[in-house]
Amino acid sequence: MNTSVYHGQASPRQVVVMPKNASEAQVRTLLAHEFVHWLQFHSDVADTSGFGGFVDDTDSSQVAAGLVEGASVYITDAYVERYMNVSWNQTGELRAQYKQGPAGRRLFRARYLYGAQYIHSTVENPRNVSWLYDESTPTPVTSEQLIDGTAPSEEPERNLTLSVNETENWTVSSNHYDTKGEIVVRTMVRAELNRSVASAAADGWGSDHVTRAASVSPGPSAGTPPERPTSSLTRSSSGEPSGPTTSMTTIASSASTTRPWPCSPATTRSSRTRRPRARTTQSPSLRRADRRRLVIGSSGPISPPLGRTRLTQH
Repeated sequence: MNTSVYHGQASPRQVVVMPKNASEAQVRTLLAHEFVHWLQFHSDVADTSGFGGFVDDTDSSQVAAGLVEGASVYITDAYVERYMNVSWNQTGELRAQYKQGPAGRRLFRARYLYGAQYIHSTVENPRNVSWLYDESTPTPVTSEQLIDGTAPSEEPERNLTLSVNETENWTVSSNHYDTKGEIVVRTMVRAELNRSVASAAADGWGSDHVTRAASVSPGPSAGTPPERPTSSLTRSSSGEPSGPTTSMTTIASSASTTRPWPCSPATTRSSRTRRPRARTTQSPSLRRADRRRLVIGSSGPISPPLGRTRLTQH
C-alpha cells in the first residue's frame, strides 16, 4: 500500500498542494482543509495578523493552533463524509499517526488531533464552527483543557510560583518563564514509556513554569546545579492519581546539555466530573495566543493514502 506523504499549505493569497502528482482524493481533502485556513485568514474569526513572529508561551500556542487546525480537520471530515465515498477521515488518520509516529511527529500532530477531537465533541454542525471564536465562548486556555474537552471554569489554571535557588557557579540565565503544558509533557514521557503509562503520568498536568540556569564557569562540571525543591503527586477525590503536580525547569549547562528539575508543587484539580459548558464566560485562549503570534503551518500528511479511496460521481 502506497502511503506517500502529501502536504497542503495556506496563505492569505494562495493554497498550495504538494507534490503536484497527488491523487484526486488527496487533492480534494487537502483543499478542503486548506480552504478553511484561507477563510480564517479572510474573516474575523481568528486574528492572524501577527502570525509568524515570536511565541513566548508554548502551551498557549498549542491551544490556539489546536483550535485553528482542529476546525480545518473537523470541517474536512464533514466534507469527506458528505461528498466522498470513503471509510477514512483526517481525525482517524491523525489518531493513527499520533499513536505510531516518532516523538517529533507526535508532538506536531497533537495540536491537530486534540483540537479536532475537542471540536467534534463541542460543535454539532460545521455551520457553527465560528461559535468557537466568539469572545464569549469558554474555549480551552491550556492543553490540559483541550485534551479533556473542558472549559476554563472546569479545570482552571492554578497559581504557580517557580523558585530556583542560585549558587556560586549556577545562575538563572533568563527571567522569562515558559509554560510547556500537558501536550508537551505527555509527548516527552511517551518518547520513553508506553502509551498507557505516559497518559497516566501526564494526566492532570495543568500548568508548569520553565526557565534556564547556566553555569558561570567553563566546562561541564562547573559546580553544583541550583538547589531544587521537592515535588509531589496528589490524588483526586476518586482516589486515582491526578498526575504530576509540579512545575518543571530546564537546567542548561555551558555544554548545552539539558536536564529537567522538579520545582515548587502546584495544586491540581480535585475532580474530573464533567459539567455542561457555560456560554457566558469570556475565553481569551485563541486571541491571547494569537497576540503571541502563531504560524498556520502545513497540514502535513493527513490526506488519504493512494489506493485506499474511491470517489463517487456528483
